[in-house]
Amino acid sequence: MLFIVAVRFLRRHVDVSLPAEGGPWRWGKSEAEGPALPGGASLAAYLPLALAAFIALPLLIYVASWFPFFERGQFHSLGDLCAYQVSSYEYHAHLTATHPYGSPWYSWPFLYRPVAYYFENSGLGTDAISGQPLVAGMANLGNPWIWWSSIPCVLLLPYFALRYKSYPAAFIAIGFLTQYLPWSHISRVLFLYHMFGGLIFMILALAFVLARIADGVVDLQVGSWVARQLSGQLVLLTWLAVAIGFFIYFYPVWTGLPIGDLEYLKGFGTGRMWFPSWI
Repeated sequence: MLFIVAVRFLRRHVDVSLPAEGGPWRWGKSEAEGPALPGGASLAAYLPLALAAFIALPLLIYVASWFPFFERGQFHSLGDLCAYQVSSYEYHAHLTATHPYGSPWYSWPFLYRPVAYYFENSGLGTDAISGQPLVAGMANLGNPWIWWSSIPCVLLLPYFALRYKSYPAAFIAIGFLTQYLPWSHISRVLFLYHMFGGLIFMILALAFVLARIADGVVDLQVGSWVARQLSGQLVLLTWLAVAIGFFIYFYPVWTGLPIGDLEYLKGFGTGRMWFPSWI
């Protein structure tokens, strides 16, 4: 659902044509349909807005999110809140515990090690068709098709930002990097769910690229030989069909729906746990 909303938004508001030469940074589809961003403006024109949007507003929202602690009397002043932040930092900075479902930050985009939240393999009966014992498991395994196909889209963002001066591409790229790269310096054990902040921008990158494809024609090319031209809409619909197929296939893993043990634990081609690192 998040992906569909993102695609609809980007197709309505983002320039989905490829201009011959880079022009000014623009948010609307054309100069007639929307005002241009002051892409050539000086730093002074952007700095106040950037400070408000990326520092002041997030800080206000963050402080407001702690209101229940003040309401319950756990915090009595902003000093208490600041002391809590320092204490929290000290705890995480010196944490040396390990965990079997921990994973390094650089593995997250590839869904290498999802976290298992629940697994039951007794008392669920047997599969009526295969006769296998039923098992039920739940993990934070994302839709592999969405995650993996978003990787090349993220890598393409600098191309669109630099070659075509695409403001949306630059915004998405900066958002992804600021949400993802800081984890590379964290020494404590980390988990796949720490990627969820960056995942938002992976989805936006995917929607951005597919929106551009949907409004154009794709050349299916091998070397210098063009096999055929495909409608961008057809490419988008095919991508969505595959995503829906993956959703149906992995639904039991996301909801704890009982299925045969081989259907769950067997590797690629038979079970849902395609790789040993997923179990």
